[in-house]
Parts: sequence; structure tokens; C-alpha cells
Amino acid sequence: MKQLSKHLIQSLIIILGVTLLSNAKAQYYEYYSHVDAGDSLYEVSEFKKSSEEYAKAFIYEKCLDPTDLYNGACSAALSGDNDNAFKWLWKCLETDCYFYMENPRQDDDLANLYTDSRWKSFEDTMTIRKKRIEQNFDKNLRQELQQIWDDDQKIRHKLTAAEKDSSYSKEQIDEIFNKMVEIDSINRIKICKILDNRGFVGREIVGDKCRTLWIVIQHSPYELQIKYLPLFKKAVLNKDLKAKDYALMEDRIAVRENRPQKYGTQIVHNKLWPLLDSTKVNIWREEVGLKPLEIKLQQYGITLE
Repeated sequence: MKQLSKHLIQSLIIILGVTLLSNAKAQYYEYYSHVDAGDSLYEVSEFKKSSEEYAKAFIYEKCLDPTDLYNGACSAALSGDNDNAFKWLWKCLETDCYFYMENPRQDDDLANLYTDSRWKSFEDTMTIRKKRIEQNFDKNLRQELQQIWDDDQKIRHKLTAAEKDSSYSKEQIDEIFNKMVEIDSINRIKICKILDNRGFVGREIVGDKCRTLWIVIQHSPYELQIKYLPLFKKAVLNKDLKAKDYALMEDRIAVRENRPQKYGTQIVHNKLWPLLDSTKVNIWREEVGLKPLEIKLQQYGITLE
């Protein structure tokens, strides 16, 4: 009888474990499905519906991401739902101890909140947190990294827009592309100098602008990605860089080495680059904070086989 009870307990433990894993997987899919819907509705100015989708997502607290909370607050504010807007802004502060707004009134999406009596408390908290976080900043380096980030992103946005605009000729697109190559070359020199002399300068020194170190190398030749990959891995361990950024570089290196990618972040010629293991890819993606691959691929009209 005792032996039977032991086997029964072991079976119940296994069943419970499987159930918990299934529930976690379901929450992961539900969270990102609603966030993705919220993002899409925001883009077409359906702010009330967007806010409702974020509200459905934020039920799953273990999945919460500060960026999603902030975006949800923007949709809520734009829809006149000040209660949820403030709720999600405060939750954003709670979730990321480094999060703050350099100028709390810099985002027009939150303008509806400025006349709310609760705004002063939020704005004062931002001011206090800003002072605390920035007290040890290398402000000159932070400003340099901000400019490099802006240069990197603006030219890419311009190129993407031109490629989608039928009024642009091939010659005009090529001209923008060549300008991007030139900017990348200049940025690489600056970033490699920083990495070689100071290593990965983290959030305590330059705040969120430390991500610029990664973005420039992400757009750099293979040799530089291999050279600095260990620095980026250490930065993840130090919580200076998001694990999903490191995953993107790992996958890009895999493509350049002509081997399967682990996280499914790389799409080449409108096709998903072969996966290391399609049965585990979403487990790995969840571990680093990436949305389910099926949801991501919907944006490109690609079906996961």
C-alpha cells in the first residue's frame, strides 16, 4: 500500500509539472498575442482597442516587459483612460529600476495626463530617479553614444521608407544605401575605440545608451562581431544588455557561418533562415524575452513550417 502511494505521488508530481509547463507556455503565447495586437492597433490610431489588448496582456505578470507597459500607458492615455495609464507607468518603474524619462513631458502620447492631479507625483519621481541614476554618468560619452545611435537608425529608417516608396528610383535608393555604408564605417571606428579602451560601458555610466555599443557591432562585419561577442555576453550577465540583443547577434553570426540559427531572428531573402531545432525555438526565445516565432513571422507574412 505504501509503495502504491509513492507511485501515485510521483505520478501526480509529473502531471502537475506538465500542467504548469503547459500553463506557462499558454501565458507566453497569450501575452505576446495581445501585445502584438495592441501595437498594431496603436499604429492605426485605434487607441481604446489598443489599450484593451494591453490590459489583457498585463494579466500575465510573469511576462511583463517595461517597454510593453510604457506603450500600453501611451495607448491608455490617448484613449482617455488615465487610470490604466498611471497604473502601467508606475508598474514600468517597478519592473525596471533603471527606467526613467529624461523629460517626463517629452512624449506627446502622455499629454492627456499632464492636467491630472496624479501627474505631479509621477513627474517628481522621475526627477528624483533621474538625479540618482545620472549622478555617476559620463555625460560626454552618453551624448556621443546618443548621436551615434541617431545616425545609425535615421539612415536605416530613411532607406526602409525609400524602398517602400515607388516614387524613389534605384539610383536614389542606392545613394541612400551608400550613405548608410559611410555612416556605419564612421560609427564603427568610434565604437571599436570605446570597446577596445573601456570595454562594454554599462548602464551605470551611460544609462540605456550603452545599447549603442551593440547596435553598431550588430551592423558590422563578421570579424568584429566575433571579436566583441564575449564582451556582449558579459554585459548580459551584468544586466547592461538584454539577452534578446545577444541572441540576435548569435543568430546573425550563425547565418554568416552558414549554420542553423538558434532563436529564429534572421530572415534572409524573405525566408526564415533554417532553425537549429524548431521544437525548442520558442522555449529559447521565451528565455531571452523574444515573442513566439509564429507571432513574429506574421509581420513578414511567413508561416513557420
